[in-house]
This record gives sequence, C-alpha cells and structure tokens, in this order.
Amino acid sequence: MDQRARHTAAVAALVALAVAGCSGGETATAVTETVTVTQTVENTVTVTGSPTSAPAPATTTSTSAAPVIDQVQIVTTDLGGGRVGPDRYQLDRTYSHSTPTVNVKYGWSALQGGTEIGGSSCTVVATVTGPGDYSHTEHTDACSRSASSIRGKSIGLTATGTYTITVSVTPKDGAEFTGTSTLEVIPMDNP
Repeated sequence: MDQRARHTAAVAALVALAVAGCSGGETATAVTETVTVTQTVENTVTVTGSPTSAPAPATTTSTSAAPVIDQVQIVTTDLGGGRVGPDRYQLDRTYSHSTPTVNVKYGWSALQGGTEIGGSSCTVVATVTGPGDYSHTEHTDACSRSASSIRGKSIGLTATGTYTITVSVTPKDGAEFTGTSTLEVIPMDNP
C-alpha cells in the first residue's frame, strides 16, 4: 500500500473513531482534510482526548527521505609546503635529483541550505584532471571530507598548469549534486 493510501486509511479510521465516540445527544463533527504530499517517508497519526469528547485533530509528521544537497564546496591545501596563494601551488624538489612535485590535499563539503551534511551515507566520486593525460579518481562514502583530515589523501602533481577537481555527491535515496573547482600549479622559482 503506498503512502497516500495509508494516509487515507488513517484519516478514515480517525473519522470512524470520532463517530463511534459520540454518545447520547452528541452529533458527529464533520472532518475535512486536504493533504498535499511532496515527499514522505513516514506518517505518524496522533489521537488525543477521550472517546466521549469531540474528535481530536489528526497530526501528521513527515520526514524527508534524504537531504537535498544544494551546494558542494571544494577546498585544497598543501601537504608539506608549496601553497603560494588561494588554490595556487608551486613545484619544489625534495632532493636535488628528484622530480619537482607539489603534494595537494583536497576535500569537500556537501551543503543543504548552508549546513554541512556529514556522515558516510553518500556515494561520492571525486575526479582530478589536469595537464597532459593526468587523471585521478576516488570513490568514497563520505558526504563531506575535510582537506586537513589525516585520512584525506594527497595527490602528487608534477606538471605545471590548471587542474580541475570535480566532486559528485549523492546522498542515500537522494539526487546527485556536483561541485567543481580549479587549482593552478606553477614552476619552481630557481630550477
């Protein structure tokens, strides 16, 4: 039985209770209800009062099945130095013979009305693409993840240019929302 049919049956039961509760010279009171359902997971009907009192109002409570994400914010930070501005990083060598690299960590916040959605009940695909054929893809269940988290992974970037970070977050039983951000990697000052 779908939600609307269950709701109709509950209202009919309330009317029957109200009519059955009338005694003697009391007259049953008409019950009229208009219901507009957009998304409902559960309905709770609460009846208060004694059977000899006037019918109590029906109270319904609806709970949304899934958060509706309206924004995904992406943040980046360096791991071990290299940040030279907002979303701007500079290559550096760890050793004189090593390849110039900058290690960047990224994170995201899935937001609903400005409030971060936490937990691990989402399906997330994060992709970083960049110069040449650079591509890094990560799958996780973290609805939001801090870039400064110890568990956050870093990516080692070795080519200068612009990199694009795309994060698609889908909450359980909800709609996917995608956020995109870019970062720039610049060459060493004195190679």
